[in-house]
Amino acid sequence: MIKVILFDFSGVILFAKNPSYKGRLNQLYREISPKPYKFLDYYEFNEPLLNFLDDLKKKFKLVIFTTGIVQNDPVVIQRLGDIFSNIYSGKDMNIVKTDPTAYQLVLEKLGVGADEVVFIDDTQKNVEAAKAIGIEAIQYIDNSQIMRELGRLIP
Repeated sequence: MIKVILFDFSGVILFAKNPSYKGRLNQLYREISPKPYKFLDYYEFNEPLLNFLDDLKKKFKLVIFTTGIVQNDPVVIQRLGDIFSNIYSGKDMNIVKTDPTAYQLVLEKLGVGADEVVFIDDTQKNVEAAKAIGIEAIQYIDNSQIMRELGRLIP
């Protein structure tokens, strides 16, 4: 039975505000954060997905597993604090998301088994790493696809 829905952050929950930006969101954050900036001038939250998750948080533990640092911005913490119970960063934990043992470590921190978790990430290599230890993992393409697939997996 699914107890935890684990989400990637960049490319699933957070996007660059400029649709033509092709770089990594953490790199953009490193470039803008040394100077005064307005977070929402550069980034936008996936509000339709967050609204969908607001209902799911009543039934499931919602957690973020990300790579970098942008999730530490006060704007992010304020927006996501009442939806997600934990945010784990590969950078902070000194692990990479392409390594299956990273997911084992997150499971241990959460106190759940692989069969109790669904993981959603926009990067196929991360999806494959999670699947390698038995986690149900879905590659994020768009909101309608992820909502449909979650609806199939969770009652």
